Amino acid sequence: MSEFDRPRGTRDFGPAEMARRRALEERLRDVVATFGYGEVQTPTFEHLELFTAKSGETVVDQLYAFEDKSERELTLRPELTAPVIRYYLSDLIAEPKPLRLFYVGNCFRYERPQSGRYREFWQVGAELIGAGGPQADAEIIALAHALVEAAEVERFALRVGHIGLLQLLVDKLPCDEGTRQATYPLIDKDDPELVAHLEGAGGSRELVRAIEAVATFETPVDLTGGPEAVTERLGKALEPVLEAVEAVGLSEEEEEACAHHLAYTTHTLSDLSAHAVDELILDLGVARGLDYYTGVVFEFEAPDLGAEKQICGGGSYTLTEVFGGQPTPTAGFGLGFDRVLLASDLEPERTGPQVHIAPIGDAARHPAGEIASTLRKAGIPCTLDINERGPSKNLDFADKNAIPKVLLLGSRELEEGVATVKDMASGEQTTVDLDDLVEHLSG
Repeated sequence: MSEFDRPRGTRDFGPAEMARRRALEERLRDVVATFGYGEVQTPTFEHLELFTAKSGETVVDQLYAFEDKSERELTLRPELTAPVIRYYLSDLIAEPKPLRLFYVGNCFRYERPQSGRYREFWQVGAELIGAGGPQADAEIIALAHALVEAAEVERFALRVGHIGLLQLLVDKLPCDEGTRQATYPLIDKDDPELVAHLEGAGGSRELVRAIEAVATFETPVDLTGGPEAVTERLGKALEPVLEAVEAVGLSEEEEEACAHHLAYTTHTLSDLSAHAVDELILDLGVARGLDYYTGVVFEFEAPDLGAEKQICGGGSYTLTEVFGGQPTPTAGFGLGFDRVLLASDLEPERTGPQVHIAPIGDAARHPAGEIASTLRKAGIPCTLDINERGPSKNLDFADKNAIPKVLLLGSRELEEGVATVKDMASGEQTTVDLDDLVEHLSG
């Protein structure tokens, strides 16, 4: 046994698990390609300021931050949205808009490991840069929905909200900006301390009631029947929330903005019906816990995963100005690859060697090597015995490694120009001419 353990919160993946991971990744890549998104890749480590600029210095406790030999402050990337926006501003800003980008990569966060949550994890995501409005939101949600379906997650729920209404209300709290921003994580996590926090922030009874009404509002929505039918259903469902909001006494301009935000959400949800999304949960309490979201926000949940059930989240946001660029409407999401894999029923096709070649005796070793080369060139995965084992041990090896066929090559076979091929499942043995091996083993 090795005296070295792997670092806490990391994992080793064996061949079977890697086959599942690669099968899922390949399937997700195929879906993204159908939406016309191009892959990008960013460095595994970035300047620390890239993440503190949008999240503040307190985020450092959650990062693998360090100084390099030139005393530059760096960190292993905790997510991929900020690096992609940095890359856009430095190299892609002149490209035609909208830019459709996707990525697959590992990320790192220093937090307590638990089921579905690791210190090294993988993320699949997409960013639609330079496009805003209901159609952009509908496209990015439809793409995320297509990925979750392609992953064969049997049970999942899509929650869609609009953070604009919450922002209008939270901005009315008579407190400092830090206290206001602390409201969103409480809403996002359904924290029972929300009301006490709002009251402590100076919120009036009407304002606290309005924020609570919005934060706790959720209802299933049928997206069939076209935009008009969906809009009518949403209008009726939202009546209690609108009554609570009206009591706050928003100005005419704010009421107009509020109505616009609700209409924004309605039309976005209506558009989704054209993308094979038939039902979702309208959840105005989806806050995402990040202050750069500006409009529609959404989450996918897999209830079978228990407490760590969120498998994907995103929305519309503007982050470019935080990094010194001009405001640019963007919509995107991050999908937790590891959690999706836990919730997936995907079973990959068997991979690995299809044939094990067993040369019997020294005279057979050179011809066996040539046969292995021929099979590999023909695309037939195979292993070649290099331990000089006898026939029975070679058969045991193939059986334990689930290799379907064994090719036995001894002195008799060499004299006759044939090989003996044994099917491990049936036990049947077939004599095959060496010139016909590729055709026989490809069948």
